[in-house]
Amino acid sequence: MSRFKSFFRNISIASAILFLLPLTIYAQDSTSVRGKYALQFQIASNFQLASFNGATISGKYTLSDRNALRAGLSINGNSASTDINQNTNPIYNAPEFKGKASNSNYAITLLAQYLFYNPVINDVSFYYGGGPLAGESYDKNNNSGNNSNNNEEITNGWTLGVTLVCGVDWFISKRLSISAEYGFTASYNKTIINSINNVPQWNQQTSYGYQFIGNNVKLGLSVYF
Repeated sequence: MSRFKSFFRNISIASAILFLLPLTIYAQDSTSVRGKYALQFQIASNFQLASFNGATISGKYTLSDRNALRAGLSINGNSASTDINQNTNPIYNAPEFKGKASNSNYAITLLAQYLFYNPVINDVSFYYGGGPLAGESYDKNNNSGNNSNNNEEITNGWTLGVTLVCGVDWFISKRLSISAEYGFTASYNKTIINSINNVPQWNQQTSYGYQFIGNNVKLGLSVYF
């Protein structure tokens, strides 16, 4: 009976070693993503994936086990026009109004960050870093009609700044990692508004200032390839 127990114990130990060995090798390999690219997504509520850092696309390239480059590009734009035909009650002898309203706008934001990684311990690594931020926006509104009441407003905006981040990366496999990250943004913003109406009268307003924002904690997902 004792021989049977000993044999069963040895078989159990050998089976456990054979089972754990691939997992151990896999865990060691999964901590290195050197030379790989990654697309990044933010994990929103209900575990839905959203854009990371509010960007249209965000990616990362790992230079080594200790350094990585990360960049995000956000592009938004819109163009629309509306034809206006207004027929008034003939009792008031008011002329028919025909006009057009149009709007076109775009916004581009680009950020780049250099990240420093601490040594990976149990597939988890602390990282920190930062980099520049630049953005440009444009908005044009035009209203015209047969009553000569025409006006146009053009808004141009610029943003220059820097972002700082720190967080942890958990490498759950060779292809996936989950991150939790704090962030801070400091930027200088300038906006110029030019208005022209039918007088003709031209008016320009310029506003500028600094902005400091502590970003909420973000939970992210990186997919390496």
